[in-house]
Amino acid sequence: MCTDLGCHHNGTCYNCFSSNVYGLNCNILCSSLCINDTCDRWTGKCPLRCNSRCETCDSSTGKCPQCKQSSNYGDRCQYYCSSGCLNLTCNHTSGECFACSNSYFGSFCNMSCSSACSSSGCDMESGKCHSCLNQTSLGDICDTPCSDTCINSQCDRNGECTSGCITNHYGPKCEFICSENCIATMIGHRCDNHGRCLNGCTPVYTGEDCRTGSNTINT
Repeated sequence: MCTDLGCHHNGTCYNCFSSNVYGLNCNILCSSLCINDTCDRWTGKCPLRCNSRCETCDSSTGKCPQCKQSSNYGDRCQYYCSSGCLNLTCNHTSGECFACSNSYFGSFCNMSCSSACSSSGCDMESGKCHSCLNQTSLGDICDTPCSDTCINSQCDRNGECTSGCITNHYGPKCEFICSENCIATMIGHRCDNHGRCLNGCTPVYTGEDCRTGSNTINT
């Protein structure tokens, strides 16, 4: 809208009635980002007001070199860091978290660790559990049952039995069976955790694991 001075014969205002409009006919509103909503009469350019979350800002662009709170990011501090970011702190420019709280992973800590992970959480990049919630599961996300050859089916995240092997099994994962040529007893194992027979060999078999010999006895 033109002032009381009116306009030129072509309709162009001599001056605008208000400082919050611009253009030939004073019919375009200045940006709400302008300080005091005031802008250049002809171009609409204006010094930009700082977002209230900015510590300071560039008046020509409105961009903030620093936010008041570490929980904000963006060129005008207009975004909030992910709730999964440790201490709600993230990169001022990208919003990527520096670290995740125990239950989350990913660059923005917006993906949940497996519910089978222990309270120590999971790796920020891969999501692999640091350890498993239960001693009866294994794997990167603790979703695979331990071997039933482990005592009480208990193992670490790599599948190695933590309480030993059931009778007559051996190996880190109790994946091997003692040689049938080991002498058996009423109770206990035929072999130790390295497969060595504890009570000697049945006839004609020799060696620590009693796997060397023949099936016939020479007379």
